[in-house]
Amino acid sequence: MTESDAGTRSLRPTPGAEQPLSVLVVDDDALIRLHLQLALSNEGLRISEAASGQQALELASGKVFDIVLMDVRMPGMDGFAACERLKQLPGHGATPVVMLTGMEDQESIRRATQVGAIDYVTKPLSATVLAKRVRHIVQAQRNHAELDSQRASQNALLHAIPDTILRFDAEGILLASKFPEACPSLLRMRSAIGSGIREIFSGVPQFDPTQALQRALQGETTAIQIAWPEAEESVYEVRFVASAANDVMCILRDVSRQVRQQRRIEQLSLTDGQTGLANRACFLQMAQRQLDAAPDQALCMLQLSFASYPSVSSSVGSKAADQLIRVLANTLVEASGARRQFDSSGAGNLPIIARTGEADFHLLLGNEGETLDALVWRVSQAVDQPIQVEQYEFRLPLRVGIATTEVASGNVDELFKMSGLAAQKACQQQSSEPLLYSPALQRESQRSLLLESSLRRALAQGELELVYQPKVCAHNGRLKSLEALCRWSHPELGVISPAEFIPLAEESGLILPLGEFVLERACQQIHQWRLAGHTEVSIAVNVSGHQLNQRQVDRQLFRLLERCDVPEDAIELEITESVLVEQDHVLGLLERIRARGVRIAIDDFGTGHSSLSMLKTFPIDILKIDRAFVSEIADEQRAYSIVDTIIALGQALNLTLVAEGIETESQLHYLRARGCHLIQGYLTGRPMSAGDIERQFLQPQLAS
Repeated sequence: MTESDAGTRSLRPTPGAEQPLSVLVVDDDALIRLHLQLALSNEGLRISEAASGQQALELASGKVFDIVLMDVRMPGMDGFAACERLKQLPGHGATPVVMLTGMEDQESIRRATQVGAIDYVTKPLSATVLAKRVRHIVQAQRNHAELDSQRASQNALLHAIPDTILRFDAEGILLASKFPEACPSLLRMRSAIGSGIREIFSGVPQFDPTQALQRALQGETTAIQIAWPEAEESVYEVRFVASAANDVMCILRDVSRQVRQQRRIEQLSLTDGQTGLANRACFLQMAQRQLDAAPDQALCMLQLSFASYPSVSSSVGSKAADQLIRVLANTLVEASGARRQFDSSGAGNLPIIARTGEADFHLLLGNEGETLDALVWRVSQAVDQPIQVEQYEFRLPLRVGIATTEVASGNVDELFKMSGLAAQKACQQQSSEPLLYSPALQRESQRSLLLESSLRRALAQGELELVYQPKVCAHNGRLKSLEALCRWSHPELGVISPAEFIPLAEESGLILPLGEFVLERACQQIHQWRLAGHTEVSIAVNVSGHQLNQRQVDRQLFRLLERCDVPEDAIELEITESVLVEQDHVLGLLERIRARGVRIAIDDFGTGHSSLSMLKTFPIDILKIDRAFVSEIADEQRAYSIVDTIIALGQALNLTLVAEGIETESQLHYLRARGCHLIQGYLTGRPMSAGDIERQFLQPQLAS
């Protein structure tokens, strides 16, 4: 066969025209091939020819055609065999084959279908009809292939989605379903085709599937979470979406793991990490639910505060401090009878316990007098025992503040705040007895807030002033030293007692600027007196533990003395016993300060817990006998023994002895006879201004 007899013949498509369909005509009759070539080419089709089945297979092995027109009766390999083998070639499995036959018997039709032909056409052939039929078959085949591709993509996507998908008709009958491989909790759905939506979702609490179906049909997308009744702790997100076919897709996604994780996160956010107890936020939630559940019930809230815990924590380190707070928490749980486990979503059973601050716990319980008293007693007794942690032994004093719903009117936040105010007051008073909130405490708190802001302003605007109380020689009454004392005259409230504003300054952190003010003003006053010729006078300044905790406090002191041109021996620092006991680092600091000539005094000696070895160790120059012992000299024999012991101790250590609070001649005579060096008290001089000190003490001494 020549190239003109068989091969590819086509009309050139015009530029920009749509690519013509490629048609393979297979027939042993050259006239029929020529007829089809001319007719179909005129219809815009591109024609390839084969004179036999074998030649058709050879052409098809190198090219994929849009359609094949195959004669049935051909010598050698007939059309049925050629069609069957062509379908097996790569790329031709979906190629449509139309059988050309002069026969229309059922056996030929059956055979054509059997070998994969898509259609058959009987001879004689109409070129126009055949061209339209070819285009129709190819387009239908392409549409079918595209639909198969889309369906395959959708199936792949659906199988990749780890969700259960149910398809319901508008009446709620299950038409089809798809399940993930591992979905044991939804087993009963697998055989539910034809069942109604209510039957399928039977047993699911608080869920109306029919209503969700109708909303989806109306264009709303409904998505809720349900707990599946046949699987414990299984939670599904159920979403209903209407499709174009007026049915509804129901997508069930297993969100059990996410829900458990979310609950875990919520639980952690409501739990104190160190003790495992409920935290403040959780406690307030549970307390509010308790009140909401029974608004008329009488409840009381306790704040249990270990005020010394923060300082202990900073001293022993975080590991021991964490262990200590856990021991305290366990002790409170056992003593109170509260449950360690808690349900943040419910009110919980009374009593409820929580850790609400670094050193604070809270309890909520019924307000029955006997129950409350017994619980407070048990808790107090339990925490009053020594606690051994690592190499340390602790005994932390407990302060308890109580507030009741009677005064809080059922408001949890108010109840919490009131119990906190009562506990704060108990800490200030160092009271071992529980303190019940009262309106008077609220007024005190408001006054404290007012005084705190006023004290800040007073420090900034110079409203504070110093007065000086003389310390005179017990034998001749001559002035030896002065103690600088701070006084505050409030523009609206009048004179504020140091007993009120000094503790306030310590609690608010204002003690640092207040201490700096007193020390600087005292140095300035010494400088003025020295310029006037009073070079023998020194001033004692009280220094708090907060000030001694400052970094480089000794350097700050020396820079101040240099700036004010004051010698070191003109300043005395008075420190309480408790500072020596509680702060180990003070020893090195005081040694550096004393080495420069500044004298160190122990104030209110006898009221703290210092020992003889401590007095021998610390660099001390002056020992001040507390006024509490001095005031009892004439009334109680025991006071004589204490004072005599302190004086003997001071003399043995070669310390200067100062007696505070001297108000009577008998006290003066007794102390003078015992060898006390200096006297301070109303008998010899009240606190007075610098001008009064000059007139009463300095000028007469200078004249003499």
